[in-house]
Amino acid sequence: MRILPIPYPDELIYSVIARYGVHFGRTSPKAVLDDIFSDRKIIATIDLPNQLSKVSNQLPALTEFSETNLAYKHTFFPIYAPFTLESRKHKCLKLLSNRSQGSVHLMLGISASRVNKNITLKYCPQCLDEQLQQYGEYYWKRSWQVTGAECCLEHGMLIDSDISINTNHRHAYFSASPVHCLMMPQAKATQEASTVTTQVNLLLSQPPICSPTFAQWSLFYKQMVNNHGYGKGECHIKHDEIKQLILNRWSHYWLKKHGLELNNKDTCWLKAIFRKHRKSFSYLEHIVVLSSFYDPDSNNKWDICEVINKISNLPCATTKLDEENKNNIDIETLKDHQNSWKALVSKWGVKASRHKENGGALYAYLYRNDKAWLLKLNKSYHLPHKTVNNRVNWRKRDRQLCKQLITKSKIIELQLEHPQLTRGWYLTQLSSPSNIEKHLDKLLLCNSFFQRYCEKTDDYQIRRITRSIQILRTELINTSRWRVLRKAGLSEERLTSLARHFLDHVIGDIIE
Repeated sequence: MRILPIPYPDELIYSVIARYGVHFGRTSPKAVLDDIFSDRKIIATIDLPNQLSKVSNQLPALTEFSETNLAYKHTFFPIYAPFTLESRKHKCLKLLSNRSQGSVHLMLGISASRVNKNITLKYCPQCLDEQLQQYGEYYWKRSWQVTGAECCLEHGMLIDSDISINTNHRHAYFSASPVHCLMMPQAKATQEASTVTTQVNLLLSQPPICSPTFAQWSLFYKQMVNNHGYGKGECHIKHDEIKQLILNRWSHYWLKKHGLELNNKDTCWLKAIFRKHRKSFSYLEHIVVLSSFYDPDSNNKWDICEVINKISNLPCATTKLDEENKNNIDIETLKDHQNSWKALVSKWGVKASRHKENGGALYAYLYRNDKAWLLKLNKSYHLPHKTVNNRVNWRKRDRQLCKQLITKSKIIELQLEHPQLTRGWYLTQLSSPSNIEKHLDKLLLCNSFFQRYCEKTDDYQIRRITRSIQILRTELINTSRWRVLRKAGLSEERLTSLARHFLDHVIGDIIE
């Protein structure tokens, strides 16, 4: 049965699911997840939602709603795809179709990105008015939610809604409505916002293309620097002048706001982007640099998609030897060098041999001319290196942490209103809980504490039932079964057998 409404142009998957909840009157977020995904653990993700295959199955059976088309037309995937490797891009598409569990954000570098993310959903009031007239309802456009694209090119700066992206309601889909999107006057679009929004719109509308390799990105930026007079010889770059060029085009406030603040350190992202590319850079970093070179006065029009196509056609550098060079190697000399290196390694080992007389030259020659043989030989002489970390006295730390846990347990043992006493909850009461959790195999006393004092679901439900009965009796309210369950936040379906037996026994003894 296909139940999802048809997506509007440039509408987020998040918005489609939110509109489904409104159309069918599903006020419970869990009910929406049950209907569409048959899984209550799905997180309402704005940018790169997974399980696209299940979303596609709930839409009308048309080719335009395949998993790939949903990814390119209704998620943020097009603004990340051109800047990552081709093989990684295809792997991410497969993960988006199924349950990725956040791995796509890790693979595309979003989780560790220096670019600051939006904290609320944004909207354009006048565009919402047009949506209402054309479609009879509001919806969230994806171009509104891209970091840096802070304006509508027709109407002005976007407005922050009252819906927080990083909220405790991780499973809830909030629809665009007059309750959340107030009709407010818009400020005039800034130069920075207009530049980013223009290029982001081009990326979002770009069909799937082949992503440039890291070697092509490196070659492109090297050529661009030399063509604009910022190269200094063959290998040197005038980083200070490039930094000033960026600051002339982009304000310091805007760069700092989006996590792209410039400094003089060698690790600065601006310096790294002009070096050999070993990792992907974000769309916002590329737009900032490219617009400063191609559009320094915001008068010239340039297209980031045309730039990407140009980069894809650059030659790919290779480090492999040509067959002609291999044939020019003197076999006799090669054998002599191999025997000399083998004698040296058998006596001193791999690392020490490179520092012996003529050892470095032997290693370099063999690496260039017979790398496979060299690595195979060196591997046979590698000694296993076992690292023993004695910096922490885990026995002492185990006793200290266990004492803290016992103290905390005594404080709350008679309290009925606290959350379920799971291992995770106890760990959050300690300093550096993630570090402790990684080393639980060394904390025997703590493990014993968790086995003895952690609260199971049966115990937790019984405690909630007990607390709800106490509150109802204090307020002199009839303690009927349905009132007790509602106050405890439970239902007949979720009750465990032990909790149901407890409730039957207690309610039976209470005079209603």
